Amino acid sequence: MAVQGELICAKNLAGSIQARCKVQGKILKYNTGHIFFKDKFKLTNKSMESLPSKAKLSFNELIILEPMDKKIFEEKIANIQVLNRLVVNGEFENIISEYVEDYYSIDKVILPKSAGNINYINDDTIINDSSIKKYKDSILFVEGEVEIALEEDIKLEDYIKTLYSEKVICKDKDYDSVKKVLGSDDIEVEIINGKVIRNIGKLSFSGNMDQIQEEISIRNVGKLIFEDNIEIDKFKEKILSIINYGIIIAPEHLMGAVNSKLKENYGKVKSSKEINSDKKESEKILYANLLELTL
Repeated sequence: MAVQGELICAKNLAGSIQARCKVQGKILKYNTGHIFFKDKFKLTNKSMESLPSKAKLSFNELIILEPMDKKIFEEKIANIQVLNRLVVNGEFENIISEYVEDYYSIDKVILPKSAGNINYINDDTIINDSSIKKYKDSILFVEGEVEIALEEDIKLEDYIKTLYSEKVICKDKDYDSVKKVLGSDDIEVEIINGKVIRNIGKLSFSGNMDQIQEEISIRNVGKLIFEDNIEIDKFKEKILSIINYGIIIAPEHLMGAVNSKLKENYGKVKSSKEINSDKKESEKILYANLLELTL
């Protein structure tokens, strides 16, 4: 038996599992007798109320942002194990550190003390002229990418004190402001100019691309199609860059221009001719199989 990917199990089972199967991935072993939480868990006063007294807990990833009632915490929790990462408000670090196993060696993010409100977002997010106002004097912790889409002359640091995220996407004009508020030097910053278009489904462009009123940068994780009648001069004029995680289909005469705009390519780029050929071949195979089944 083989396990492909991450294996999570109690410590007392790890030896038996490894003896019986090949694990091709990371093995995370939580303490035997602990209550285990697989998903990201936000520990709050409310969530602690449902715990038994003096509980021993293991977390894949633990997040502690809100003010902690020390009395409830000490009554409900005896021991904490964190397998992957701990994110904790610096105000409560002195309370938490006494209860977390191997506290000083685990992967953790300690948010600054007394830096205002902490806003936690469990997904990618866009900060624009409107949404930035709700983050006034706050720390922003984002489990994903942050796109800075500020049109007016707004300084990020006037609203957000500290920003933590996996990646920040911004324009040249906002780069200095972004660097001022980053909570870690490890956060990647990517500069993309023009209007950013995210395609997660199917997106087609044709002719002189009249639907585009300004220069754009495309992040494609779906199917991006440039029709055969597209004008190459308009394509070069309106498309600034493309980052591709999906599939791009373009006519033969546009392939050179498409490749010149590809900033990063983690997917596939195919000509319309290739797609049609693949489709015909697929139909032939399907027909042949049906014929064989019929006989």
